[in-house]
Order: sequence, then C-alpha cells, then structure tokens
Amino acid sequence: MTDTTAPVVRPAPARVTRSLASSAAIIGLAFVISRALGLARTTILAATFGTSDEINAFVAAFRIPDLIFLMVMSGAFGSAFVPVFAGFLGQGQERKAWRLASNVLTLMVEGFAVVAVVAFLLADPLVRLTVARGLEPRYQDFAIELTRILLLSPFFLGLGAAAKGMLESTDNFTLPAFAPIAYNMAFVLGALVVAPRYGVRGLAWSVVAASACHLLLQLPGLLRAGMRYSFLPLPVAEGVGTVGRLMGPRIIGQAAFQVNILVITRQPGGERSRRSTTPTS
Repeated sequence: MTDTTAPVVRPAPARVTRSLASSAAIIGLAFVISRALGLARTTILAATFGTSDEINAFVAAFRIPDLIFLMVMSGAFGSAFVPVFAGFLGQGQERKAWRLASNVLTLMVEGFAVVAVVAFLLADPLVRLTVARGLEPRYQDFAIELTRILLLSPFFLGLGAAAKGMLESTDNFTLPAFAPIAYNMAFVLGALVVAPRYGVRGLAWSVVAASACHLLLQLPGLLRAGMRYSFLPLPVAEGVGTVGRLMGPRIIGQAAFQVNILVITRQPGGERSRRSTTPTS
C-alpha cells in the first residue's frame, strides 16, 4: 500500500542546475581576474615607488581609515545585518526588509560622519603617535595629509560592502563578484596614469575613486532587486534593535584587535592594512 502522505522528492530542474553552475563559474572567473589585478597593482606600485619614504607614508595613512571601515562602515555588517534582512525576505516581507536596510544604512553613515570628522580634526596627533612614529617629521606630515584624503575611502567601501550583503541576500551574485575587479582596475589605472603625474598624493585620490567604483557598480543591481531608500535617521525600523545587539560585540572585538595593531606597530609595514581596505588583493 502506497503512503500518499510521504513527500515526493523531485530532481532539481535542469534550468536551476545550469543557473547555479553559471553563477559559480562567473564568481570563480571574477575571483581569478581580481587576484590577477591585485598582483598587477602590487607590482606597479613596487616598480613605481619601491620602498621610498613616500610610499611608507601612504601605507601608514591607510591604517586609521582601515580602522574606521572595520568598526563603523563594515563592522560585522554581514554577520549582523544580513541574517535579519534575509529573514524578512524569506518571509516575503520585502517592505520591512528594505525599510530595515534604509534605517541601518542611514545610521551607519551618521556614525561614519561623526567618527570621520573627529579623525580628520585629530589626524595630526593620531598619525604622529600611532601609525607614523617610525617616519621622519616631514613624512609624518605627508602621512597626515594622505590620511585625511583616505578617510573618504571607508565611506564608499562600507556602502559597497552593504550593497554586497543585500544583493547576495536576494540571490544576486554577479555584481558583488565583479565589484572588486572595478576597484582594482580603477586602482591600477590610477597607479599607471595619475600617480606618475601627481605622485603618491594622486595615488591616494585613486584609492578613493576606486572605492567609489566598487559601490557604483553594484547600485543598478540594488535598484533591480527592488530597493527603495528611505531616510530614517533614528532606529525606528523593525529588526534594527536585533541588528544592533548582534553587531555590538563584534565591533568591540574588531576595535580591540585593530587598536592593538595601531599601538604595537612602530613601522608602516602595512600589507595587512592594504588588505583590509581593499575588497580583494
């Protein structure tokens, strides 16, 4: 006698299987291209600037923006916001999901603005006493100037990281996979075209432009996914409290680790710093 209540297991449609395989291939290809561009970027920087004090100042200048990116703009975004956002989408509550996204993004930008203004105003003592202690005074001055320029980078990269999380939650993986390529291509172009004319200062502005490209490439995907941004400057959306509770401990842990790095590092040997503020190496 057949049990008609037993679930019927059907094979996945061939179209779904092909779609998954295609997505995996695109992501793999994007990863390889991004890695190759990252290697090209490193090679070009080494050939152009070598181990000069100017490039050491550039590397040191990454560290404070890097800390802000990890604490405020990235701040465990994927592990705190995405599960709550994806949960709303999974329940078919798209309006709640995008309202939550708008609220979290607004609060994140507000937090960044406060921290960035403080870092800009206090860049002189912060850089001299932490990340550039091993540099000569004139290169410390240069590192301070570069730090103030690079404070724009975590803003764009943080929003790009948020876009990545939202797109992947809606099963859109192609644009997030190619965003690091846009970053690295813009960086390489800046190193080849801008830096020879404007030096390391031009290279810093190239990083800012590359960070903006990382975000801009993903914006069309968000619009297609149905995002409608609402300005919500106070924590009013359903789920934002849960995001805050999940994010708090992770930010504290990340901050403790990063501050420890800043304190113990006397020389700007910044390969780790470059990895953090760069979507991919």
